[in-house]
Amino acid sequence: MNIRVNLILLLLFLLISVGVKGVSNIADGNVQIVTREYTSEYDSLVQGGLVFLPDDWREFETHQAIVMLHGAGTWEEQKVRWVPYGTEVAKLGFIAVYPQRRPASCEASWMDVKSVIQSLYDSEHLNVDKVGVVAGSFGNISGLSFMQKYPGVADAYIDMYGSLANGCYKHLGEKNIISMTEPILIQVGSEDGGSLQRCSALSDAIDDYNPGLDKTFTIYPNSRHGFVFNQRDGNAILSRAEQIFFWNRTLRG
Repeated sequence: MNIRVNLILLLLFLLISVGVKGVSNIADGNVQIVTREYTSEYDSLVQGGLVFLPDDWREFETHQAIVMLHGAGTWEEQKVRWVPYGTEVAKLGFIAVYPQRRPASCEASWMDVKSVIQSLYDSEHLNVDKVGVVAGSFGNISGLSFMQKYPGVADAYIDMYGSLANGCYKHLGEKNIISMTEPILIQVGSEDGGSLQRCSALSDAIDDYNPGLDKTFTIYPNSRHGFVFNQRDGNAILSRAEQIFFWNRTLRG
């Protein structure tokens, strides 16, 4: 198992040394939140979502976007977590996208993700040249399936305490991780039980079947499921810092 122990001072030094855009003023700046629709390639269903535009956003200038996939629960219920998260992402200078999608149907689910990203590339208004995907918990079923099924569409992926599940996704199992080509960051807490086991299995599968993949696997000590959104967990800030470093390296490097 590939386990990297996080050291707060080291990571903060890295963030300062590379001059990460927006870290110093993450609490400042204005973020414009707008609604936007996209059409699924699966069945032409029109779905909506929220787009977070950074303060320095200018129409027709090149930008990088991050698509956020929520976990269990409805899109509306998960707003309480993902709207503040998307606002933080936009304050770092990225366009953040929180799309509605269908979690129930396998092919529809990952094609919804593909359609969202394609709509960003097609928009002359947004002018996106690179896209990252971040998924929390159950959202990784859609996200990882998409990354395996359509390599090369997105540019980087963050897995927050989730993995592939059984059922209709079983044909996209661990061995098929060989099809992934984009960098991946996996974050999970040491006290997250089944998620820790599944994320560890995913990391091992990458080592076994796709050893050349750019992978970072971080286990945060004493943290439980959902810790990235839990401001009472000291690792929440550290995990966000690691994500910022990852996005800057993969989308802006």
